[in-house]
Amino acid sequence: MKKIRLIILAALVSSSGVAYANDVYIAGSIGQSDFGSMGGATSSDKNGTAFKLQLGYQFNPNWAVEGGYVDLGKSTYSGPVPGYGMATVQIKATGFNIGAVGTVPLNDKFSLFGKFGMIDGKVEAQVTIPGRSGSASATKWKPTYGFGVKYDVSKSLGIVGEYEHFDKLGDDSTIGFTAKINLLSAGVMAKF
Repeated sequence: MKKIRLIILAALVSSSGVAYANDVYIAGSIGQSDFGSMGGATSSDKNGTAFKLQLGYQFNPNWAVEGGYVDLGKSTYSGPVPGYGMATVQIKATGFNIGAVGTVPLNDKFSLFGKFGMIDGKVEAQVTIPGRSGSASATKWKPTYGFGVKYDVSKSLGIVGEYEHFDKLGDDSTIGFTAKINLLSAGVMAKF
């Protein structure tokens, strides 16, 4: 998996050497993730603070490829475990992603976009019950998709708002669950 990440990063960086003006961009966003519900939980804080950093290459006004790092934040669930009392599970999700981005300009300032890709998602779970605790993690490539809107403040700076879905992060056999995580975020995009 590390080789795949290095190949992706090298491809994105090397593409900047042959790029024309404003074809390479960096985007940073912050938002709120929703980890969904967990069976058996009587209380939950399923929303986490998330952020992401992306490096992209715009081939033409309609198509781009981008990749980077996504931190989907943490969520906490609590519920009874027969014979042990209340258990607390804290879940954290992060990963490196890559994807294709399709853009439809609405006018010279606004555009809509959709994206489809993959994330090498790592999910870490920390379980605590009275007198005991344990942790487990799982890392797997999973599909992602999203859509959003971009407003160009200038030729080199834009504001982005988007919704993304990260499908079935985790692993039922390793950590006992998978999570469908949604992310609403807003950020800025700088073109070079």
